Amino acid sequence: MCKAVHDHRAEIGIALDGDADRCILVDEKGNILDGDVVLAILAIDRMKRGLLKQNAIVATVMSNLGLEKLLKSHGISLIRAKVGDRYVLEEMLKKGCDIGGEQSGHTIFLDYQTTGDGMLTALGILEIMAREQKSLSELAAPFVRFPQKIVNVQ
Repeated sequence: MCKAVHDHRAEIGIALDGDADRCILVDEKGNILDGDVVLAILAIDRMKRGLLKQNAIVATVMSNLGLEKLLKSHGISLIRAKVGDRYVLEEMLKKGCDIGGEQSGHTIFLDYQTTGDGMLTALGILEIMAREQKSLSELAAPFVRFPQKIVNVQ
């Protein structure tokens, strides 16, 4: 997809998994944007417009520290849940949050449904790009990824 975005001079690449509940994006420069970056863009936009419930989102313990730092700089709290969209949903319901997700690209918009939806995620990002008149790389620029190593322990 990165090559296709570059070759076709596209503004965005959108990849959905087999059942379309996850969405990973590629910006116009060919950079892959995972669920953490997408969550940051969506949360900051909602906060600016006064639409972010509880001034918080839910992500998992696997989410990058860069997400937490960026959200904090905008006055948004990050609530961490165990890995798995069912645990993200559980925390969202418990804390009254309307958006949550995983680094893997699951994003839950509780105002619309209780499951991840890749098409809804993509449409949300496209809407922000159109309204803000900014490229995806511009929207993603504030996100600074911290070094991260994930190790499975038995």
